[in-house]
Parts: sequence; C-alpha cells; structure tokens
Amino acid sequence: MDYIYKYSLTQRLKVVKNSKIALWLMPMAVFIFAYWLQQSVALLGLDLHHDAFMFDASKRLLEGERPFGDFFYQYNLGTVFFHMLALIAFGTYIASLKIATALVYALIAMLIYMSAAALNRPLQGFGMALVWSTLSPFYM
Repeated sequence: MDYIYKYSLTQRLKVVKNSKIALWLMPMAVFIFAYWLQQSVALLGLDLHHDAFMFDASKRLLEGERPFGDFFYQYNLGTVFFHMLALIAFGTYIASLKIATALVYALIAMLIYMSAAALNRPLQGFGMALVWSTLSPFYM
C-alpha cells in the first residue's frame, strides 16, 4: 500500500486524466447520473396539453395517418417522428415519451461535459452538466 502514497495527487490525476478509461468513464458517469435525475422526476406529473397532444400525434403517425393531412399537429415534424420512435422502442404509453425525453436530456448533459473536457475544462464541464441536469426536469 505504500506505493500509492509514493506519487503526489497531481501526478495521480495526470495519469487518470490521460488514461483511456477516464475518456469513457466520466462521460458515461455524467450520462447515467443525469438520466437517473431526469427519470426520477419525469413520471411524476402529467401535462395534458403536451403529453396528450404529442402522444396522440405520434400514435396516429404510428398507425399510418399523415400529419397535416389526416390530423393537425402544431409542432414540427421532427418531434412527432422522434416520439413515434419512442413509442416503437418503449411501447405505446405516455411514459414512453417522458423516458425518451429524459434520455435526450441526459445525452445533452453528457455532450456539455464532453465539450468542456475537450477544452481542458472537465471540472467546469461537470459543473455545467450538473446545473443542466437539475434545471431541465422543469422543462419536461
């Protein structure tokens, strides 16, 4: 155990910073933490306008109807296609849309961290990802 104390803290951090494990471990840890935080609050409430409106449109698209032809949809087509893919992946439930949204928020948190880490600011990136993760459940 004495060999652990042979190197200073900055020398040990340089080894961790330059290792390939750290390149994958921290972004994945940020993603898992952000997803856990998002998913823990995602299923608490039900927004009848957004959840029901988007769920209905994506379910109708899944059933073969055409947006703007067979039904009206006030948002862009990207959201209805994204939510249709969520219904395919997670089942035809309103919770599927919220799980998919939590995954996207966690992916954004991971990308925030990776962007800052690419600029040699991993600690600031972790802080920004943490702030993003704590704010974004209010937008669900």
